[in-house]
Amino acid sequence: QRAAPGYDSNQVLTFSTPNLRLPTPAARQAFVRDLRTRLLALPGVTDATAATPLPLDGRSSLARWGTEEALADPAKFQQATTHVVLPGYFEAMRTRIIEGRGYTEEDNNRQNSRLLIIDRILANKAFPGQSAVGKTIVARVNSPEPQRYEVIGVVDHQRHTDLARDGREAMFLTDGY
Repeated sequence: QRAAPGYDSNQVLTFSTPNLRLPTPAARQAFVRDLRTRLLALPGVTDATAATPLPLDGRSSLARWGTEEALADPAKFQQATTHVVLPGYFEAMRTRIIEGRGYTEEDNNRQNSRLLIIDRILANKAFPGQSAVGKTIVARVNSPEPQRYEVIGVVDHQRHTDLARDGREAMFLTDGY
């Protein structure tokens, strides 16, 4: 009961959509935009966003990450949970943005976006005693080869798998990644 999950679930309703098997990323984005517009039109709804996986839903996705040093020494790669979120996710979940910013609609609409938001645990591991904003994280998210991502924000750590333990550090990507 005293765990700080990194978000406030009071008055938050979550649900999952079935795997829609839409033909293109653009079709998926259009579906999500339309659903979000319809949800925001409902009485009492103040925010609508999307994320996968959701906190405490029992799912997780892992990716390898490192700083530039990991390119020369692959043993320096570590694992983090990855989350795909839409703009407004941190605000809707009332997750504190420690530095930098959250995603914007412009970020979300860019294909192959190389922008990244990380949690404070990953920021402290990657850049101890420094600001992480503007720095580069190298990650294997959707390709076998590592790709460079620019850190645009650092958020409070969210407990996604268990309220009793912090869990792994996390990276948050937007839908356009």
